[in-house]
Amino acid sequence: MNKLNILITDDSRLIRKKINHYLQSLDFVGDIYQAENGESAIEQVGQGLKIDAVIMDINMPGIDGLTAMQAILDIRNIPCIIFSSFTEKNLYLTYEAIELGAFDVVHKPHGVGIISFDDCMISIGNSLKGISQRGRERVQPQTSNSLRGLVIIGVSTGGPKVLRKIIPNIVPMPYHSLVIVQHMPATSIEKYALRMNDYSQM
Repeated sequence: MNKLNILITDDSRLIRKKINHYLQSLDFVGDIYQAENGESAIEQVGQGLKIDAVIMDINMPGIDGLTAMQAILDIRNIPCIIFSSFTEKNLYLTYEAIELGAFDVVHKPHGVGIISFDDCMISIGNSLKGISQRGRERVQPQTSNSLRGLVIIGVSTGGPKVLRKIIPNIVPMPYHSLVIVQHMPATSIEKYALRMNDYSQM
């Protein structure tokens, strides 16, 4: 298994320290770099450092994480893991991150909750292990064991027409499943679901 060199990008020195401490415990992780903002991350990748994966916060001073991720992907196809509390508060940002090319999205604990920082580190570790095993190719498998998110669309009257416009534009989302609840007679729902499969990318 090839060792991964990781770039941690977060404006919190404490968070960077905690992530760094965890990564040092992983036998498949090599060199660890740190950046305090998006500009620094882009600069380090642009300098040609041998970086195999990036852990990126979203909300940072200056260039935000999603913009920085896009700039990094333009330089080199490096798998990026978004690690931010904003993704849990705003589902749109989670979807946008995946759409823009994030390898994975892990929700950072914010305040008191059921998700611990240790749990988040395990999730990040699993994603990094997947990156390492896939030879650093940005492959995004979706299996039941890796499911971490659920996107739900609920519609009633007028729903089929709207869904016909929405569904073709939804790209496959790694580690997330999509559930659609459509108010429709039971005799029609099966054929309708089969028809949606014809124009869905998922």
